[in-house]
Amino acid sequence: GRIVEMLLFAGLVYFIICFSASLLVKRYQKKVAV
Repeated sequence: GRIVEMLLFAGLVYFIICFSASLLVKRYQKKVAV
């Protein structure tokens, strides 16, 4: 149904945001360390 699709889409977007955020943090920490 629609609700299931919306939940899956929201979860996917949330995962992508968290994943890219963690990558940015790692890069930022490397720059700060240097």
